[in-house]
Amino acid sequence: GYYTLLAMADDIPSNAYIIKINSITTGLPDSSVITSFKIYPNPASGKFWVELDSRIYTPAAFQLYDAKGSLVMEKNVSLVFGKNTIAFNEERLGDGTYILRLRTKTIQRGEKLIISKDK
Repeated sequence: GYYTLLAMADDIPSNAYIIKINSITTGLPDSSVITSFKIYPNPASGKFWVELDSRIYTPAAFQLYDAKGSLVMEKNVSLVFGKNTIAFNEERLGDGTYILRLRTKTIQRGEKLIISKDK
């Protein structure tokens, strides 16, 4: 939709300007901050990597949740612009399906991870 912006000087009320704006851009859309997100191998035996491309430098947290929704691991990282590869060594985890969540100030993204010791 259109937005109307009324700009006027405090000391000169007769000099007002009306500007019609078709859209507002506040920065990168959340979906474009992380342009790829891959967990490999998946299924994993406990050691796995996350590879992602970031369009910003930002602190981030990875949180791993089990099927009951309990937090079983958290890892804080600093993402750089471009390709990021983060290693995880969670061999203590039992077989099952987990959700690995990536959180930054502006996005949350979750991916399914399967841990299977039988290979």
